[in-house]
Amino acid sequence: MYHVLKPIPFIAALVLSACGGGGSGSEAPAPPAEIAPVTLIAGVATPVSYAPEDREPGCVDGAALGAKLNPRRGTLAPVFARTADGKLLLAEWGACDNRYRIRVIDPVRNTIKTLAVGAPIEGLDPLTTFLQPVSIVAAPSGDIYIGDSEDYQIFVFGSPSQNSRIAPNRGPGVWKLGADGNISVLAGVSLPGAPNNQPVVDGVGAAASFRFIGKMCLGSDGLLYANDNRGLRTISTSGAVTTATTDPDYYGITVMACGLNGSVLTRRWSSDSANDDFYDPIAQKSIAKVSMSASVLGDTATQTGPAPLLYFGPDNPSVLIGGLDRSSLPAIRSYGLMLVNLVDGSSEKVAKFATADMPVDLTATPPVIDGAITGVATGGKNFDILTGRSVIRFTRKP
Repeated sequence: MYHVLKPIPFIAALVLSACGGGGSGSEAPAPPAEIAPVTLIAGVATPVSYAPEDREPGCVDGAALGAKLNPRRGTLAPVFARTADGKLLLAEWGACDNRYRIRVIDPVRNTIKTLAVGAPIEGLDPLTTFLQPVSIVAAPSGDIYIGDSEDYQIFVFGSPSQNSRIAPNRGPGVWKLGADGNISVLAGVSLPGAPNNQPVVDGVGAAASFRFIGKMCLGSDGLLYANDNRGLRTISTSGAVTTATTDPDYYGITVMACGLNGSVLTRRWSSDSANDDFYDPIAQKSIAKVSMSASVLGDTATQTGPAPLLYFGPDNPSVLIGGLDRSSLPAIRSYGLMLVNLVDGSSEKVAKFATADMPVDLTATPPVIDGAITGVATGGKNFDILTGRSVIRFTRKP
């Protein structure tokens, strides 16, 4: 049994039908068949501020290009995933009713629509759907798994009125949004969030408990791998929750990034920091020592460096990184997105972040984009990035 180190913050949360109206999007032109190296596929490339009275952001179904995206913002990167058939899932905060929702973008048909709407934030009623999505996973079956949890900072520093996870049947958990549109509890929710001095509970379904669910990936072995306050938990598709055991030389393990073909990148923590490494639990393979890439990957526990966004798998051990914490110097923030080889630390810049004197420009080399917050693979080294107001597709040479 490993020990828990200092907690890390996590993100969060999303019932059926959209609040807003709008057209089907079929009347809008579809994105070009031949995709340029960098292409806008949803929202708007240039950051915009929405008026307080505007009720469209995050609510209206219709055309993806030009849509008023309102990705969930929090301590960590907002929620973003890719389905087996190439659609994109994201969690958005709906301005129309102040609820989180799960939305799906179809880049081929140029559409965005709402799949599920979450519970009201206010109140202490038992949850019948997700409250605040922190992570999302799309299974090949068409089922969607939603990690539902409080931000760590709200849980610890907020007043009781700000945190309803202390109430029974409103705890952190994982919900299943079935391909049939029905929502049900997969694991957790029944028990309130466990404080740091209280052990989490392994079990099946509502018998299990969590602290602060964070990043969650679906492994090729069919298990969900989820961060839980710098502990690794696995959840089966039948809802069995297990606290992962580690090598005796390691006392903690954290999911860093989801990878291609069901691979998962974790960081393992040793009593001797020289032994800290990046590890793929699916391939059961140590990818690299942390010391080789620490200056690039940073630390997910303290958010003191660029956040890993995407792992390209054990056979091509590279990771897409980007997004420095808000306290970083502006000059460092312009660092942008990079592809980093975990084995030798080499890197290649693929985009820069916009700054006051460097506006968004998708035609620049490398392109200049709004602050990148999360990404998913589309195949090979191709990937999509969700920014504050857009989804941008990067098509790269092998």
